[in-house]
Amino acid sequence: MIALILLLIGVASSSREIQHGKCEAIGMPLCRDLPYYNSTIFPNLLNHATQDEASESIRPYGPIVKLKCSSDFQLFLCSLYTPLCTILSHPIPPCKGLCLSAKLGCEDLMKEFDLPWHREFSCDHLPVEGSLCIGRERTDFSMTDLASYKENEQKKDSSVNNGSGEFICPAQLKIPTEREYVLRLGDVQRVKNCGAPCRKMFFNEKEIAFANNWIGLWSVLCLLSTSFTLLTFAVDPGRFPYPERPIIYLSICYFMISLTYIIGYASDDSIACNKAFDNDPSINVRAERTIKQGSLDDDWRCTLLAMILYFFTIASGLWWVILTISWFLSAGLKWGVEAIDIKSHWFHSIAWIPPSFLTVAILVTKRIDGDVLSGVCFVGLWDVGSLRYFILTPIFSCLVVGTFFLIIGMGSLVKIRTIMKLDGGKTDKLERLIARIGTFFLLYTIPAIIVISCLFYEQHHFSDWMILWQERICRDKDSVINWQIPCRYRKNEIPITTKPNFYIFMTKYLMFLMTGIFSGFWVWSAKTVVTWKNFYRKLVGSNPDSAYV
Repeated sequence: MIALILLLIGVASSSREIQHGKCEAIGMPLCRDLPYYNSTIFPNLLNHATQDEASESIRPYGPIVKLKCSSDFQLFLCSLYTPLCTILSHPIPPCKGLCLSAKLGCEDLMKEFDLPWHREFSCDHLPVEGSLCIGRERTDFSMTDLASYKENEQKKDSSVNNGSGEFICPAQLKIPTEREYVLRLGDVQRVKNCGAPCRKMFFNEKEIAFANNWIGLWSVLCLLSTSFTLLTFAVDPGRFPYPERPIIYLSICYFMISLTYIIGYASDDSIACNKAFDNDPSINVRAERTIKQGSLDDDWRCTLLAMILYFFTIASGLWWVILTISWFLSAGLKWGVEAIDIKSHWFHSIAWIPPSFLTVAILVTKRIDGDVLSGVCFVGLWDVGSLRYFILTPIFSCLVVGTFFLIIGMGSLVKIRTIMKLDGGKTDKLERLIARIGTFFLLYTIPAIIVISCLFYEQHHFSDWMILWQERICRDKDSVINWQIPCRYRKNEIPITTKPNFYIFMTKYLMFLMTGIFSGFWVWSAKTVVTWKNFYRKLVGSNPDSAYV
């Protein structure tokens, strides 16, 4: 065998004799730092005319080299793509032993990346040691290994190579260390200083555009409904004493929620996604835009909208509880309007203080994420723990507690109605009240139950979706070339799981905003018509109606 070291000596001693003028410095990142040689000759052994052409072709093999499946793989690749330049006018091929060593160590791993051992990499036509070829002195690979290669190939373990499926953050998704980003791959891996791509996650461009328009449309309707309720209250505050007063605060919450989503709609994805970070200039790749995480360090707009959206989401649940408690105090315990109103400062404390503490908590612990579907930022979008403890737990608790008090209050009203009927009294007004409360209960709880169900669906499947995303992206033609992410499983071993259901996500946003739209149900009555007629007559100087109909 003519070892590489001898070739290098030959080149060094004859450097003045190289007259063909084809040598050039190696510029390809994967091969330029080789300790063995630093100049190459083109066209190479794969008929690439330039280093730029060869660089594009060799790029998918970058992760294989990093995983060090074989100490010979990098030298073997470079001997093909950037062959050693010698006094000869043609490139020197790698030795067969070098090829087989690289193949034996890395062929299985390459399959995990959907990279076959190409025909151009075939070891059959390469010269053996002792001929003019590139090899090196080795102690960890012998001819015994070569002789048993075919036998080993048939007996290869079908399981995934230990550690080969770990997610490796591509340079395009790297985030500066001070940002403290974490990409969670299921329950098994947390990748630090790595972000989720803004446009290559669960949904395609058309779905994201539809979602943005869908959420924007229902946000406008929610804003109109809650605005009408609040204006009606402003025109005649006396119409909304306790126990109905919490409906106004419920409308305020959904007014702010819908306004936040409208801002997100108008901003496209500039709030939810980062601009591309500047990469290390030594890395010849263009960074991708990533989904935002964290707090004010990134973008005050993302943080502010997330705080508003989260605060009023939790507050709306608590005002629903207070509304049902007020009805219970009125119907079940026979409290009067004044008695309930005296306790209103406690109601405000219960409704506003806990959301304030929780909002500070999500800010301090950096639980905020960008939402590419709505264009805003929120909590629990890319972290199952945040979704479970900061979203599902409080809103589910509010729904259960509110439903409990409402059922008790409704039971008391039904008992009163029964007694009044037995006494021969008129129950028309009471029956209308029971019907209105029952309808309001259904209009609030049915959308709320659907939203909670959608959130349970997300938290149950999110880890599987992230693993599925890795398996999809590691096999995507463009991503294999650009990102070079390893696959976690072989094709026939990928866990069976469904991709995120886009329609369930759209239903979640619809029902969430529908709750706000229906919060104005209480003012959809003849009394409201009279209220606005009286307001109009006051404006034009006419006498208002003396009583409500």
